[in-house]
Amino acid sequence: MWVFALLPAILLAPPAAAGDAAISVHQAEIRATAGAMTVTGGYARIVNSGHADVTLVRVDADFAAKAEIHTMFAEDGVMKMRPLEGGIVIPAHSEALLKPGGNHLMFMGLTGAMKPGAMQHITLHFDDGQTVLVMAKVKSPADIGGTAHDHSGTGHNHSDASGEAMKMRSGG
Repeated sequence: MWVFALLPAILLAPPAAAGDAAISVHQAEIRATAGAMTVTGGYARIVNSGHADVTLVRVDADFAAKAEIHTMFAEDGVMKMRPLEGGIVIPAHSEALLKPGGNHLMFMGLTGAMKPGAMQHITLHFDDGQTVLVMAKVKSPADIGGTAHDHSGTGHNHSDASGEAMKMRSGG
């Protein structure tokens, strides 16, 4: 009988917050390297079509010993870069743009050269416990999104390198 007493509480419970996040990743790109370079940047457009803000808190990449979320800023007229404390907030019904000269992903201790045309897996981790597995295309610096070489007419390529938006995958 006590099971029936709990039924109204279960039926009236609010949905889990994780279901509020609807994340997709577009235009995922990694800057190609030359020579013995062991560091490179990663860029993407992260869209949150959900009803709750979500924060990108960590990135993993099996092609680098270390991956971080970085920001760039001017100090005494000199551009500097550092890890971004607290991650990047993607507001509900909005987006965050990771781009050269701004917030971006940083890959250090590369296990090999990043050659144009190659595809690499990146895993993005969000504060609500969800992850997104992204296929990022390695591009030469001149071909990175948002440059003069983007002929889409909008300044944005609205899909990732495979032509499809990568969707949120639950888990950790």
